[in-house]
Amino acid sequence: MRKFSKREVVKYYVAISHKKAKKKQGWVRGEMAKSRRGSYKLIPEKQSSSDCKEYAVSRYFTAGLGNLDLSSSLVRDESSGAATPRTLVLFQPKTGKTHQLRVAAKSIGLPILGDSRYGGGRVVMNGSPGVDSHDRTYLHACAMSFILDDDNEPITIWSPPPFQHLFASEEFNSVLQNTFIKHCNCQAVVDAAFDREKW
Repeated sequence: MRKFSKREVVKYYVAISHKKAKKKQGWVRGEMAKSRRGSYKLIPEKQSSSDCKEYAVSRYFTAGLGNLDLSSSLVRDESSGAATPRTLVLFQPKTGKTHQLRVAAKSIGLPILGDSRYGGGRVVMNGSPGVDSHDRTYLHACAMSFILDDDNEPITIWSPPPFQHLFASEEFNSVLQNTFIKHCNCQAVVDAAFDREKW
């Protein structure tokens, strides 16, 4: 627990949005404030109250998914409210606030697929028990790395995101790997993620 409070843990999350990215990368900084019905809102750093002790801070990188073939079981009829994956977002949170990444995604115009609270589109699969069914929220904690006090070797945990069912081929994994290789600044995470024959 001390490692988290001291920000000595490197964390990466992967999300999918049904919107197209306006920026390829950037930072989201601001004060997290309670809003209505259990939601939170981000007050940008410039507009935040001067007594804010700690801002929510996240770095993000995006990669397009619009050219990937989608699974045949994915409903694509937008008139029914169904949404399709368009952008992969790699988040590296520097702080750990409630709903931080979900609010950050909304603030950069990339609400997370399946996250109805913050404007994410619905994923509907053929055979779903109803058009209003949400398959899941497409945000996944995929990596963390830290060094224990007694050891110089990093402990790294990797969990590939379970999003492959949205796509017709393995191309999603290639996009994910390329995004990590290009933007991950923790070699232990890259080594753990790609030291596998197949995910």
